[in-house]
Amino acid sequence: MNKALVRTTNNYNGSQGKNRMSRDSSNSTAEIKFDFGPCPRSVDEVYSLGIKLQYFIGGLYVELTDFRQGSAKKFYKEQVMKQLAIKEEIQSLANDNLNQLLAYFYENGGPVIEPPVSEQTAREIQPFFARIADNTLKEIESIKEAARETSDEEIVKMIDMNVKEMYTAMSKLLNTVKEVSEAFENLAALNS
Repeated sequence: MNKALVRTTNNYNGSQGKNRMSRDSSNSTAEIKFDFGPCPRSVDEVYSLGIKLQYFIGGLYVELTDFRQGSAKKFYKEQVMKQLAIKEEIQSLANDNLNQLLAYFYENGGPVIEPPVSEQTAREIQPFFARIADNTLKEIESIKEAARETSDEEIVKMIDMNVKEMYTAMSKLLNTVKEVSEAFENLAALNS
């Protein structure tokens, strides 16, 4: 069964999609869909995106185990566990950020905490954000399609490199908002 990667990105509309990763099994070729959603406006949205992406990549490695035998199958299972470990590290960063926001909220008498990236800025950046995301998914799709001719270690190395480059580009895109840019840098560092 051939499984194709489908790239989807939303225009910024201020809301999060309900299903970011799903399999469409209504026909003979199942499709993996990953929606990056709108440009993140806050650190917690960056980390949420990172967690969803780790699940997505872990899912790709699960698929690759279906085509492998012996030590290669074990290798991809280890990669799935690695993605879960990275997801846990991202969750820890997200929890630390939440604790900082709560401390700020209580120390300052409960002010409304606005996302550091305004809706206007997010709308302006969205086409660039979507292009970066789309290009990364195209690269991952081509890596996956070449999996039969590529060593397992090389596949993982190329996926990690593409994800790191994506996070670095997103960090630069939002470099005027220090905390959001740093959150993307943190994600890039975890994918090194």
